[in-house]
Amino acid sequence: MSEEQGTQAQPVERQEARLYVPDSLAATLPAMVRHSLAKLPAERQAEFVELYRKRAKSTSVGYLLWFIAWHYAYVGKWGVQFLFWFTLGGLLVWWLVDAFRIPGLVRQYNEDVAVSLMRDLAIMAQAG
Repeated sequence: MSEEQGTQAQPVERQEARLYVPDSLAATLPAMVRHSLAKLPAERQAEFVELYRKRAKSTSVGYLLWFIAWHYAYVGKWGVQFLFWFTLGGLLVWWLVDAFRIPGLVRQYNEDVAVSLMRDLAIMAQAG
């Protein structure tokens, strides 16, 4: 029997990863963010939730702005917004197609916000 087989791995104590955010919010977050968030203490998770709720966008507001052709600006895509205006919403074809794309645009924006906030919290944790 070699030495490697004879030694047993010692258990490493780990803090139990637990998610303290509401289930409705957790369901909308990317898996990587949920996993990283679960490793943080409850106070940091509460800080994340507060910041996320301030920065996240709403699909219903996205539809209101779609109606007046401001929906790309709402999700921070100013270049696409100007192109949309310049082409008159793709002669309204682009505008009609966007009626089905609004939930995805808002979801992608909110996922980007979550990843960005998680990155910022990780940097703050390393610095502090």
